[in-house]
Amino acid sequence: MKNNLQTVVVALIFGGLLGAGICFGILKYREAGAGVSSRTADGETDADGEKDAERNPEALGRIEPAGGVIDVSGPVGVRITSIEKGIEPGVKVQAGAALFHLESRELIEAQLSAVKLELAQAKSAHEAQKLAAQAAVKAAEIELKQAELAEEGDLKLHQAKIDVAEAARKTVKTDHEILSELHKNGQEPESVGFVNEQQVAQQAALLEKANAEVAYAQAVYDKAKATLEVARLAAQAQLDAATKKLEAIEKNTAVKLLEQKKETTEAELDRATICAPSGGTILKIFMQEGEAIGPRPVLKMANLEEMVVVAEVYETDIKLIRGKDPKKVEKKHVTISSKAFDLSKDDSKTGLKGTVRSIKSIGNLVSTPELKHLDPFARTDRHSVEVVVAIDEDDVEKAASFVNLQVIVKFSSQDTSDENAPGVAQSGS
Repeated sequence: MKNNLQTVVVALIFGGLLGAGICFGILKYREAGAGVSSRTADGETDADGEKDAERNPEALGRIEPAGGVIDVSGPVGVRITSIEKGIEPGVKVQAGAALFHLESRELIEAQLSAVKLELAQAKSAHEAQKLAAQAAVKAAEIELKQAELAEEGDLKLHQAKIDVAEAARKTVKTDHEILSELHKNGQEPESVGFVNEQQVAQQAALLEKANAEVAYAQAVYDKAKATLEVARLAAQAQLDAATKKLEAIEKNTAVKLLEQKKETTEAELDRATICAPSGGTILKIFMQEGEAIGPRPVLKMANLEEMVVVAEVYETDIKLIRGKDPKKVEKKHVTISSKAFDLSKDDSKTGLKGTVRSIKSIGNLVSTPELKHLDPFARTDRHSVEVVVAIDEDDVEKAASFVNLQVIVKFSSQDTSDENAPGVAQSGS
């Protein structure tokens, strides 16, 4: 009984020591996992005696294309009939290149063919009507010109007749006046130049006839003038009617409506083929031929020629990157590390390099971090500010193979690629 009691006591003591050791280890691991963010932000020194202002802050980040990842989709509920040949992950495409076709394409193509045929027939009929109307206008112009010439020529002829009749009347009238004067003088019948009443009457008859001929010539002139004016006005009216008809044909709304319908159908046909909104590389295809488009994109693509890392820097560390000069970045050199990279033995050359190009690359919005630390004991009650890091041109190709990879970002005021610069610890992502 005594031995059993001693065994229990020893077991309790051993268990207590073991539990204390585990708790101590957990606390130490948590402090290590919290990293540099557990240090004070007001210039105090850490265990190594390093001042906070001289510290190189670290943060979690994500590799992204500079222009972001583009979701390409189509109308919800429409099926994909075919994916363009050669479209697969890793393939580069130009802006406007066809990616996939929708089931409505065949129907729209048939509608477009019908509209084109109808438009061609309408244009042919319109052209024939237009030519006929132009010919009618030309004929009316000729007829009007002929009427104007006839009016001018005939009226001149009739006016000439009036002038001749008027001249003859004046001659007869003069003779009548002379004879009448001589008859009034009362000369003897046997004397020279004697004029009797019969001669005066004969001359008066001639004068009356001359007056009648002038009046007749004037009446013929007036009648001809009226007739020719009516003919000219009729020709003018015919020309006006032909011109208006030609204008109406030229403004044919049927052809214009069909042209608009053709343009609309062509636009619908273009929408039935989904094209690349910009140049880039296909990252992933989510749907296959025959599937109906839903809320998720059909594929994702991005321009991988310029890559960045969006780092979530703790709010207490932002001032270390910005520095004292509001227009200058203090710690603009960046080292990007992850276990996903092929690491070399030389720590000074591991990971990717990047640069905070300007103060505009540092955000102004403080928010809750979206990236999660893999350490289960890392603190989560923190806020961060996004900092955009441009990956160096030499490392862009490598970074393009790890889109959306979570990495560890370390900021420094000196380029860590220097041979004398200390190596950067390769933390897991």
